Amino acid sequence: PLVIACDVTGSMGEWPAVIFSKLPYLDLEGKEYLGEVLEISFAAVGDIYSDDYPLQIRPFSNGTNLTEQLKKLVVEGNGGGQHKESYT
Repeated sequence: PLVIACDVTGSMGEWPAVIFSKLPYLDLEGKEYLGEVLEISFAAVGDIYSDDYPLQIRPFSNGTNLTEQLKKLVVEGNGGGQHKESYT
């Protein structure tokens, strides 16, 4: 199992969209290095104070289903502006 978590509060600008657009290719490369039984779970971490979906975690999957799982993540980018992270 492999978990890929990305900050989607907005502080990373356009990078989450770029990262998410390339993640389905990870299935092919990951199987090369981690084995054919590789399954990936994608997570999006937002801001607890200003996002509607501050923590999103998709189920482990592989193959073409990875793209579908990525499409279900909501990238809000509403970082709270309180000069601290709300991860805790």
